[in-house]
Amino acid sequence: MSTKIDHICKEYYLRDQTLEWLGFDSYKQYLRSSLWKDIRSRLIKDEDNECVACGAKCLKSKQVQIHHYHYDESNLSGKSLDGLLVLCKSCHSSIEFFGKGMKRTLAQANGVLSSIIADRATEKKHKRRPHRTRQQQDEIKARNKKKNKRERRKKGKGYNNPKKLEEYKNSERRAVQAARHEALNEEMQQKIDLEDFKEETRKK
Repeated sequence: MSTKIDHICKEYYLRDQTLEWLGFDSYKQYLRSSLWKDIRSRLIKDEDNECVACGAKCLKSKQVQIHHYHYDESNLSGKSLDGLLVLCKSCHSSIEFFGKGMKRTLAQANGVLSSIIADRATEKKHKRRPHRTRQQQDEIKARNKKKNKRERRKKGKGYNNPKKLEEYKNSERRAVQAARHEALNEEMQQKIDLEDFKEETRKK
């Protein structure tokens, strides 16, 4: 018995039995068949060539590999794609084999894959924000405070309501016009007072 690839386990034995029932002499023959090529192309198209372990996109077809999370008649015959996962060549190799090239059992390989996917999801969820100094944090707080203050003013004056906004603009225009009229009246009154003063001085 070879210690590298021909490691016998229950999962692979049942896989080979199913393939024999489907008309294939071996797993290698199955992987060379048109049936497997069709299954592979369908899955790659659905997953957009993205490795489920590292998230990298495999640009070349040779870099894309398919991992069977479990073997059954449904996914081996192509009736279902359930249990088939897209992996890049590097991730698939690290999942399937130990450091010295010894093949893992299917359960061991799935355990490694699940751990990698879980770690990636956790890292993505708790992605750290860029480090900021205390001065940068204070500047950001000050900017946010000013921004919030402006927003409150706008909200208080009804800038978010079109009718209130129009009323506010009209009131501003009326106030400006009233100020202009008042200034003109004061100017005219000053001229009248000046004429009256001149007239009084002539009489004297």
